[in-house]
Amino acid sequence: LPRVASFIATANVSDVFSDPSGCRRFIAVTLTAPVRLPGHIDYDQLYAQAVAELESGRRYWFDEADTQAIMQNNVQYQQRTPAEALFFECFSVPKDLVKGAYMTAASIFSLLHQRYGSQLRLTSLSHFGRMLANIPNLQSKHSAHGTEYFVSVRSSAGLTGSLALNRK
Repeated sequence: LPRVASFIATANVSDVFSDPSGCRRFIAVTLTAPVRLPGHIDYDQLYAQAVAELESGRRYWFDEADTQAIMQNNVQYQQRTPAEALFFECFSVPKDLVKGAYMTAASIFSLLHQRYGSQLRLTSLSHFGRMLANIPNLQSKHSAHGTEYFVSVRSSAGLTGSLALNRK
């Protein structure tokens, strides 16, 4: 089914979306000044215009390109889970293919747990993997070890231990 925008809301915070897949139904904007409305809105004219556009065949749904553009815009309004915030403390999403390595969600979690211990709470490893899968531009591949994510360990992360990484 085509996606149709159908929600209007206001918020006093900027991180209003908790799930990247759900935000595709919202067009988020940041107001920089009060919205100025005319003294009177001609609802009959507004309705007539909407009906005329629908009857003329104007598209009223979001296609895949629209949906991707909306989701890209809404990244700035996305909440970061504590696990995601800790991930970005220790890892980055490399743009250069020689500056990263593939790691499983379990390996990434193990390194984060080594650094943060009980601060890193996790309900399930599959939930952590879904969080990784929703990080924009984070490349992944399927291997004999499961899904692996292309990451770079930050030098400031203070992580130790053997990193048996699969270089691309």
